[in-house]
Amino acid sequence: MAQDGKADIAVWRPSEGVWYIFQSRTASIQSFVLGFPTDIPVPGDYDGDGKTDFAVYRGNGTWWIWQTGASAYMTQNFGLAGDVPVPSAFSY
Repeated sequence: MAQDGKADIAVWRPSEGVWYIFQSRTASIQSFVLGFPTDIPVPGDYDGDGKTDFAVYRGNGTWWIWQTGASAYMTQNFGLAGDVPVPSAFSY
């Protein structure tokens, strides 16, 4: 997110549904609200803009994604209850 060519470290705190990102360029912490305690964090570049998007997988098969390129939410239904998400593992 800091756009300095370095990966920023981040944590997702499910009790709050908040992502915390330590930006290496500014040595500051940014926060972003997305998710519920039962969600699974699945960050990845879902919109192809070269930046990691905030995303969570909800156990009912719904992916909630904040697209950095569009500055908008996207939902995608894929999966069944009990599935384990593996974001960015496959490309065809």
